[in-house]
Amino acid sequence: QISKYEQPAHQAELPARFVFFPLQLVDDSVTQFYRFDLLESIKKAAFYAQKCKIHLVLKLHPRTKNLETKINQLQTIFFDNPYVKIIDANVQHLIQKCQSVLVFNSGVGLEALIAGKPVYAMGQNEWQQACIQVNSLDELEAAFAFDQPGQTLYQQQVIAYLLTRYWIRYDDIEAISRKIEW
Repeated sequence: QISKYEQPAHQAELPARFVFFPLQLVDDSVTQFYRFDLLESIKKAAFYAQKCKIHLVLKLHPRTKNLETKINQLQTIFFDNPYVKIIDANVQHLIQKCQSVLVFNSGVGLEALIAGKPVYAMGQNEWQQACIQVNSLDELEAAFAFDQPGQTLYQQQVIAYLLTRYWIRYDDIEAISRKIEW
């Protein structure tokens, strides 16, 4: 279980049931593909966490500058909501233990899809057809439902296509040559 960025080795204490929301860097170029404002999205997810009594686990991007300051800022915003946790743990562990994942277009969403988790996407990405699309913030409540949908055959086929035919390794010269000749 390898992730794009180095992950903490420790296993965090996690709630029994939770929705995982990995956050991206605020200055990442892909933020242009967000459908909603980041803070408003987090606030709405926090609202549904409290309403449904299922935790929302936020993880800041590993390359976040001033990580402790950002964590403190988020904790200040959600200090009165016992269902919001900000955790710095291994992303693979969080994916494995969560009931669903909220993303805009983070690569963690793809990792969660590969792991078979329901992924609710609030932004455009290359694997959006394998996600559950969120077109209004009110639709976030579905991620907190007790019963989560399994992946459809179509979603599995999209993931398989992307991994085996669409994307190629940067160092696979033969595959690159085949793509160019195609």
